[in-house]
Amino acid sequence: NFKMSYDELKAQVRKAPNMLDRYDALVALRDVDVEKKRELLMEVFRNETFHAIKSEVITQLINDEVTNYQLLSVFEEKEPQNKLAFLKNYTGNNTLCIIAFSKALQDPSYDVVQAAVEKLCKIDAVNAARYLAVVKDVYGMNNSVNIKYHELSVINGIDAEIHRNALINYASNQWEFRTRNNTFAALKATGTFSTTLIPHLFDALLSTNGRLAGPASECANYFAQQASNLKAMQEFMAKQNYTSAQKALITGYMPTLK
Repeated sequence: NFKMSYDELKAQVRKAPNMLDRYDALVALRDVDVEKKRELLMEVFRNETFHAIKSEVITQLINDEVTNYQLLSVFEEKEPQNKLAFLKNYTGNNTLCIIAFSKALQDPSYDVVQAAVEKLCKIDAVNAARYLAVVKDVYGMNNSVNIKYHELSVINGIDAEIHRNALINYASNQWEFRTRNNTFAALKATGTFSTTLIPHLFDALLSTNGRLAGPASECANYFAQQASNLKAMQEFMAKQNYTSAQKALITGYMPTLK
């Protein structure tokens, strides 16, 4: 492939009439030293309105302490994309960023709220309880924010047993499959397993919805790697009046139960 010089990329980023051409030139600048491209990228950030271009600038300058505080203006925008780019890529713990992320806990976008609480609990874990308290009554699509709230509470040792039980409840068949799938991931992330979870996992394994049974089998097999958990599952299965077809379905997903 023909490699353009920095000056050629600079001209394309600034002047190409087609947005995709400007975007491609911007992506090609990823490997250029930040000292060299900083001024150009900030010019692009100020002048462009398309979110993919602004998000790419954020990705390239996110951990540059000279400029990243100027990128915080995206948290005043209505659309979530640039806020998410900032939250997902930031790895520092600058006070101004923490303040902006704290405000984002009340953003109208559930995705932004979830990304903000997750990032805050990572970069400012000492204040995790305070951040989690802000989002405790936010549920989100398919309860994703509330599940993340319980997950982060367990990880940060805040009333862990209460939150483990809440996650196990979310794995039950009173919830639709997307909520349950979100929960299976949180159960794995927190290492949450008990005998009360087993009926929910087996119920999901017997579902005709493959989009539920698949993730349930991943979760069940993950926990079955531990001998005591596998034994508990085997004992549960032995007590059920499953038909041969149901047993075949379960063991198809979990060969270790045979």
